[in-house]
Amino acid sequence: MVTKPVNRAGQKGAVLVIALLFLTILTILGVTAMTATTFEERLAGNARDSGVAFQAAEAALRDARRDINGIVIPPFNAPRSPSISGKTGFGDGSDTDNGSCGTSVVAPQTLGLCRPFAYNAATGVPPAFNNTASLTASPSVQYGTYTGAQPLAGLPRQPRYYIEIMCLPQFGGSLGDPNYCNFYRITGRGYGYNPNTEVTLQEVFLRL
Repeated sequence: MVTKPVNRAGQKGAVLVIALLFLTILTILGVTAMTATTFEERLAGNARDSGVAFQAAEAALRDARRDINGIVIPPFNAPRSPSISGKTGFGDGSDTDNGSCGTSVVAPQTLGLCRPFAYNAATGVPPAFNNTASLTASPSVQYGTYTGAQPLAGLPRQPRYYIEIMCLPQFGGSLGDPNYCNFYRITGRGYGYNPNTEVTLQEVFLRL
Protein backbone atom coordinates (compact mmCIF):
# COMPACT_ATOMS: atom_id res chain seq x y z
CA MET A 1 0.00 0.00 0.00
CA VAL A 2 1.31 3.40 -0.95
CA THR A 3 0.59 6.26 1.50
CA LYS A 4 0.53 9.89 0.47
CA PRO A 5 2.51 12.35 2.55
CA VAL A 6 0.48 14.76 4.65
CA ASN A 7 0.63 18.33 3.36
CA ARG A 8 1.19 20.08 6.71
CA ALA A 9 1.89 23.47 5.07
CA GLY A 10 -1.62 23.47 3.58
CA GLN A 11 -3.15 22.66 6.97
CA LYS A 12 -1.32 25.57 8.59
CA GLY A 13 -2.76 27.93 5.96
CA ALA A 14 -6.31 26.77 6.71
CA VAL A 15 -5.88 27.38 10.42
CA LEU A 16 -4.67 30.92 9.70
CA VAL A 17 -7.69 31.67 7.53
CA ILE A 18 -10.09 30.32 10.17
CA ALA A 19 -8.36 32.33 12.93
CA LEU A 20 -8.59 35.52 10.88
CA LEU A 21 -12.26 34.83 10.21
CA PHE A 22 -12.97 34.45 13.93
CA LEU A 23 -11.02 37.63 14.71
CA THR A 24 -13.04 39.53 12.12
CA ILE A 25 -16.31 38.28 13.59
CA LEU A 26 -15.21 39.19 17.13
CA THR A 27 -14.15 42.66 15.94
CA ILE A 28 -17.52 43.25 14.29
CA LEU A 29 -19.33 42.12 17.46
CA GLY A 30 -17.17 44.40 19.61
CA VAL A 31 -17.71 47.44 17.38
CA THR A 32 -21.48 46.76 17.31
CA ALA A 33 -21.62 46.52 21.09
CA MET A 34 -19.66 49.77 21.49
CA THR A 35 -21.91 51.56 19.00
CA ALA A 36 -25.05 50.38 20.79
CA THR A 37 -23.67 51.42 24.18
CA THR A 38 -22.67 54.87 22.89
CA PHE A 39 -26.11 55.34 21.31
CA GLU A 40 -27.86 54.38 24.56
CA GLU A 41 -25.66 56.79 26.51
CA ARG A 42 -26.59 59.59 24.11
CA LEU A 43 -30.28 58.75 24.46
CA ALA A 44 -30.01 58.82 28.24
CA GLY A 45 -28.10 62.11 28.12
CA ASN A 46 -30.66 63.70 25.80
CA ALA A 47 -33.53 62.52 28.03
CA ARG A 48 -31.81 63.96 31.11
CA ASP A 49 -31.12 67.25 29.33
CA SER A 50 -34.73 67.51 28.15
CA GLY A 51 -35.88 66.90 31.72
CA VAL A 52 -33.62 69.68 33.01
CA ALA A 53 -34.93 72.07 30.32
CA PHE A 54 -38.52 71.16 31.22
CA GLN A 55 -37.91 71.89 34.90
CA ALA A 56 -36.25 75.19 33.98
CA ALA A 57 -39.29 76.16 31.88
CA GLU A 58 -41.55 75.33 34.82
CA ALA A 59 -39.34 77.52 37.02
CA ALA A 60 -39.87 80.36 34.52
CA LEU A 61 -43.66 79.99 34.86
CA ARG A 62 -43.41 80.05 38.66
CA ASP A 63 -41.25 83.15 38.52
CA ALA A 64 -43.76 84.87 36.22
CA ARG A 65 -46.57 84.10 38.67
CA ARG A 66 -44.52 85.72 41.44
CA ASP A 67 -43.97 88.71 39.12
CA ILE A 68 -47.72 89.02 38.50
CA ASN A 69 -48.45 88.88 42.23
CA GLY A 70 -45.62 91.22 43.19
CA ILE A 71 -43.90 88.56 45.31
CA VAL A 72 -40.15 88.80 45.89
CA ILE A 73 -37.64 86.44 47.49
CA PRO A 74 -35.75 88.12 50.38
CA PRO A 75 -33.40 89.87 50.64
CA PHE A 76 -34.44 91.17 47.20
CA ASN A 77 -36.65 94.26 47.61
CA ALA A 78 -37.07 95.69 44.11
CA PRO A 79 -40.22 94.23 42.51
CA ARG A 80 -41.61 95.50 39.24
CA SER A 81 -42.67 99.15 39.53
CA PRO A 82 -45.54 99.75 39.24
CA SER A 83 -46.85 96.28 40.03
CA ILE A 84 -48.88 94.45 37.41
CA SER A 85 -52.54 95.49 37.45
CA GLY A 86 -55.13 94.72 34.80
CA LYS A 87 -53.84 95.57 31.34
CA THR A 88 -51.95 98.74 32.31
CA GLY A 89 -48.46 98.84 30.84
CA PHE A 90 -48.96 95.95 28.44
CA GLY A 91 -47.88 96.33 24.83
CA ASP A 92 -46.88 99.50 23.02
CA GLY A 93 -49.37 101.76 24.82
CA SER A 94 -51.90 101.77 21.98
CA ASP A 95 -54.33 99.54 23.96
CA THR A 96 -54.73 97.19 21.01
CA ASP A 97 -54.20 93.46 20.71
CA ASN A 98 -51.40 93.65 18.17
CA GLY A 99 -48.79 91.32 19.66
CA SER A 100 -46.58 94.19 20.86
CA CYS A 101 -44.55 94.06 24.09
CA GLY A 102 -43.31 96.63 26.55
CA THR A 103 -39.55 97.08 26.76
CA SER A 104 -38.96 99.66 29.48
CA VAL A 105 -36.62 98.59 32.30
CA VAL A 106 -37.05 101.84 34.25
CA ALA A 107 -40.24 102.94 35.92
CA PRO A 108 -42.80 102.39 34.64
CA GLN A 109 -41.25 98.95 34.05
CA THR A 110 -42.99 97.19 31.19
CA LEU A 111 -40.37 94.68 30.02
CA GLY A 112 -42.00 91.37 29.10
CA LEU A 113 -45.58 92.65 29.31
CA CYS A 114 -47.23 91.90 25.96
CA ARG A 115 -50.56 92.29 24.24
CA PRO A 116 -51.71 89.16 22.41
CA PHE A 117 -52.75 89.07 18.81
CA ALA A 118 -56.41 89.83 18.10
CA TYR A 119 -58.83 87.21 19.49
CA ASN A 120 -62.50 86.77 20.31
CA ALA A 121 -62.78 87.42 24.05
CA ALA A 122 -66.49 86.61 24.08
CA THR A 123 -65.86 82.96 23.13
CA GLY A 124 -62.90 82.59 25.49
CA VAL A 125 -60.72 81.06 22.79
CA PRO A 126 -57.06 81.93 23.46
CA PRO A 127 -55.26 84.00 20.83
CA ALA A 128 -52.59 82.60 18.56
CA PHE A 129 -49.06 82.00 19.88
CA ASN A 130 -47.10 85.25 19.96
CA ASN A 131 -44.09 84.21 17.87
CA THR A 132 -42.86 87.79 17.51
CA ALA A 133 -41.82 88.06 21.17
CA SER A 134 -38.29 86.74 21.62
CA LEU A 135 -37.64 84.14 24.30
CA THR A 136 -33.87 84.42 23.97
CA ALA A 137 -33.55 88.16 24.64
CA SER A 138 -35.68 91.27 25.24
CA PRO A 139 -38.66 91.72 25.38
CA SER A 140 -38.79 88.51 27.42
CA VAL A 141 -37.66 88.65 31.05
CA GLN A 142 -34.84 86.61 32.53
CA TYR A 143 -35.63 84.41 35.51
CA GLY A 144 -35.34 86.35 38.78
CA THR A 145 -35.29 89.85 37.26
CA TYR A 146 -38.30 91.14 39.22
CA THR A 147 -38.45 88.54 42.00
CA GLY A 148 -34.88 88.05 43.17
CA ALA A 149 -34.94 84.31 42.45
CA GLN A 150 -31.38 83.00 42.38
CA PRO A 151 -30.00 81.73 39.05
CA LEU A 152 -30.47 78.00 38.42
CA ALA A 153 -27.12 76.33 39.01
CA GLY A 154 -25.22 74.61 36.23
CA LEU A 155 -27.21 76.03 33.32
CA PRO A 156 -25.43 77.94 30.56
CA ARG A 157 -28.64 79.95 29.92
CA GLN A 158 -31.24 81.02 32.46
CA PRO A 159 -34.98 80.58 31.78
CA ARG A 160 -36.99 83.45 30.33
CA TYR A 161 -40.67 84.38 30.09
CA TYR A 162 -43.13 86.98 28.88
CA ILE A 163 -46.67 87.70 30.05
CA GLU A 164 -49.70 88.48 27.87
CA ILE A 165 -52.84 90.13 29.23
CA MET A 166 -55.96 88.06 28.55
CA CYS A 167 -59.31 89.82 28.93
CA LEU A 168 -61.81 86.97 29.22
CA PRO A 169 -65.19 86.60 30.94
CA GLN A 170 -64.73 85.04 34.37
CA PHE A 171 -66.89 82.11 35.54
CA GLY A 172 -69.52 82.64 32.86
CA GLY A 173 -69.78 86.39 33.46
CA SER A 174 -69.95 89.14 30.90
CA LEU A 175 -67.19 91.27 29.38
CA GLY A 176 -68.11 94.03 31.80
CA ASP A 177 -67.11 92.08 34.91
CA PRO A 178 -64.62 93.82 37.24
CA ASN A 179 -62.21 90.90 36.84
CA TYR A 180 -62.44 91.00 33.08
CA CYS A 181 -58.68 91.54 32.60
CA ASN A 182 -57.31 89.33 35.37
CA PHE A 183 -56.22 86.47 33.12
CA TYR A 184 -52.57 86.33 32.10
CA ARG A 185 -51.02 83.94 29.61
CA ILE A 186 -47.44 83.12 30.53
CA THR A 187 -44.97 81.71 28.03
CA GLY A 188 -41.72 80.39 29.51
CA ARG A 189 -38.65 78.77 28.02
CA GLY A 190 -36.04 76.69 29.81
CA TYR A 191 -32.68 75.36 28.66
CA GLY A 192 -30.77 72.19 29.51
CA TYR A 193 -27.09 71.72 30.23
CA ASN A 194 -26.70 71.82 26.46
CA PRO A 195 -27.86 75.32 25.49
CA ASN A 196 -29.33 73.88 22.28
CA THR A 197 -31.82 71.87 24.34
CA GLU A 198 -34.87 74.00 25.05
CA VAL A 199 -38.44 73.49 26.22
CA THR A 200 -41.23 76.06 25.90
CA LEU A 201 -44.28 75.89 28.19
CA GLN A 202 -47.39 78.03 28.36
CA GLU A 203 -50.19 78.46 30.88
CA VAL A 204 -53.08 80.81 31.57
CA PHE A 205 -53.00 82.21 35.10
CA LEU A 206 -55.98 83.82 36.81
CA ARG A 207 -55.02 86.43 39.33
CA LEU A 208 -57.59 86.54 42.12
